[in-house]
Amino acid sequence: MEGLGINLPSSSISDGIRDACIRPDIDPTLAAVTVIDSVRALQQHLLLRSRVMVELKQDKPTRMIDELVRYLLKGIAAS
Repeated sequence: MEGLGINLPSSSISDGIRDACIRPDIDPTLAAVTVIDSVRALQQHLLLRSRVMVELKQDKPTRMIDELVRYLLKGIAAS
């Protein structure tokens, strides 16, 4: 997973599960791939469509990736 611009390898997720920071029902490999691929998909979408996204002001697309990561990580966090 390294070299993709995101440091979220499955071993870090496994560590989080052991530390009770991440829900125990999460598959570490699947979670890492899902988070990274979700970010990639949004990046590609923004590259192609950000100039014509009428629902957002022009300064918002750059914040969307940070928001996506925040939402995804919140979703796997332990309660």
